[in-house]
Amino acid sequence: HVIGDWYPQATTPLTFSFAQKMVASHYRNLLRAFGAQEDALFQCRHDLKGLLGRIDGHLYYNLASLKAVMDKVPPITDKDAIINELFGELAKELSSQTTDHGPKLMGYLKSLWGKSTHQVRSLYKIFGSDTAATCHQGEFKKKYQQYRALDFDELSLTELTRIYRQLEGQLEQWRMPAKTEYCLKLGYSQLLKMVRHKKHNNPQRLVASLLVGEKLESLEPIKIISHIAHKISEDKKLSLFVEEASIDELVAWWAERAAPYDLEREMGRLFYLYGERRPNELELAKTGLKQEPRLLFGIIKRYLAQEKLPDMSKRRQQALDRRKRAEKEVRELFGASRSHWALREITIFEWLLQKTRANIFSRDEQRLSLARLNGLVGDVFRAIGRKLEEKNIICANDCFYLSVDEILAFIEGRALTANIGAVASIRRDEFEDFPKRNISSRLNTFGLIYGNGWQANKIEKGSQEQPTEEVRDFAAQADSIKGAAGSVLRVSECGKGWLSDNDILVSRRADPGLAYFYPTVKALVFARGTALSHAVVIGREFGIPVLWGAKRAHMLEGGNSVEVDGANGLLRLIESDEPNGSK
Repeated sequence: HVIGDWYPQATTPLTFSFAQKMVASHYRNLLRAFGAQEDALFQCRHDLKGLLGRIDGHLYYNLASLKAVMDKVPPITDKDAIINELFGELAKELSSQTTDHGPKLMGYLKSLWGKSTHQVRSLYKIFGSDTAATCHQGEFKKKYQQYRALDFDELSLTELTRIYRQLEGQLEQWRMPAKTEYCLKLGYSQLLKMVRHKKHNNPQRLVASLLVGEKLESLEPIKIISHIAHKISEDKKLSLFVEEASIDELVAWWAERAAPYDLEREMGRLFYLYGERRPNELELAKTGLKQEPRLLFGIIKRYLAQEKLPDMSKRRQQALDRRKRAEKEVRELFGASRSHWALREITIFEWLLQKTRANIFSRDEQRLSLARLNGLVGDVFRAIGRKLEEKNIICANDCFYLSVDEILAFIEGRALTANIGAVASIRRDEFEDFPKRNISSRLNTFGLIYGNGWQANKIEKGSQEQPTEEVRDFAAQADSIKGAAGSVLRVSECGKGWLSDNDILVSRRADPGLAYFYPTVKALVFARGTALSHAVVIGREFGIPVLWGAKRAHMLEGGNSVEVDGANGLLRLIESDEPNGSK
């Protein structure tokens, strides 16, 4: 099952090798957080190592290994529901094979009153705060500033290797992301279950509305960029220059420090706080906004091209208003009966809602920390590549076509070959061909995988039907939005005319890097993703309809007229009078 949320594009070998370590650490810490013993971790060590596969450059979960790992989670939760939420409907087969010996979570919740303290402790273990993990994240923030103060080019290869091992050690100690992700999916699934039990006609929208309005840190760089665009628009001469200049001219203008002082200060603040943020931010070969400001100027030009600049404060107030209306609806839904049990239900629901909101906020903060850690790892290996280039061993960027262990082994004298340049060259040529290939979100494998031992799932082979989809979730709006589809494969295309004014953004994957463009579109359509995908959550905060799981959305081409039906969760292709207006 492809990991479209974390790695939406083809990944380099260096990224894959680091991702293997990161995902193994993620699930190892998940098992520890829920009380799995060390002997259980030892038994599934090979499955942890084999959680990720790489086919045509894209990363896939090995569902067989994932099943073996998830079976080690102690039976205290509704694992079937959680696995479905974690991996989408394509994981139903995995979910049906996973053993769940324990009572359902709702059984624990209903036992809050009048039952033993042991069950209350079990609940706290599921949803309670993890002080040690929170403190560890705080320590990482301090260490991050220390690492950022270093000039990696001034360090020796041995020192750079030591810093990498320290960063890798951070993953092993960091239990919070695993627990937060698990509890977020658990809380969301149980909120849906409680609303469905009340026969609500649209539980997805109600729960989605309840979860908007959080002060997510991922919104902060968008707010700063919007503020920069507003400042530019206030100066007519500057606004005209930015709109007419090419992106290369704007980058040169910025490098020459020719920008006004207040604008330079705002951009400096953006680079200092969020300079490591970037599209496909877990790909180590990618550079952040600070190192590659072309994307930033493309975003600013897009904002300035709008008839009316995005008002972030107004968007936030609209999100809070939707949440208040949803909270009132919940009180009416659960308060229809004034029985003693009804009071217990609303108390349980509000408690779960509070914990789920906290986990959304916490996950967003942790994702930024993870992006920063990946940025540091990428910078370490860039510095290593430059040092190896000075010694005429490889080109600097060729280090991304080697694995972590291959590079460390070469530095430490454990390499299987001294000609790592030839190895990197072969892989670089192979990698350049990956973006041209079509991939499937689910593969059935048999025999030797790289000997044509896999085939696309029949669902993913495509269809020539009209791309109308029944989607399982959408934003907290019932609007019916019509517009031209801006079909985007990767974030870099957003600055190349693929998106015109008031377009509906259509993408195969919910790449978080697309979030910078959300304030300028009318609706979002993703062929993949889940209700709690980071990009989907951010889209809801802007109050625009978000459709995910529209499997045939990728058939649309830029300029197709489409309708996003927010009330029924449908994407429709609109017939056009033009000769080639529909497909």
